[in-house]
Amino acid sequence: MAVHKKPVPVDFGGLLTTELTVVLSMGYPTEIFEVTKDLVEHWERYELLISDRIPFADAQRALELGSTPGAAEKVVVIL
Repeated sequence: MAVHKKPVPVDFGGLLTTELTVVLSMGYPTEIFEVTKDLVEHWERYELLISDRIPFADAQRALELGSTPGAAEKVVVIL
């Protein structure tokens, strides 16, 4: 999931060999309150999505891990 204020180029040719499924969706600013409530109430469900927890002191490593294709699913920086 991502938010982009400007158009972002996507290399669909490079994605062809990964057999990736691209699903588009759109949210509204008011949904953040519903989503936040669900995250708090059902944190156990969402915790399963996290593949790596990196200490804040190693934030650079977290950025590298998150930007390396196939290295991680969901990287979270913790205090």
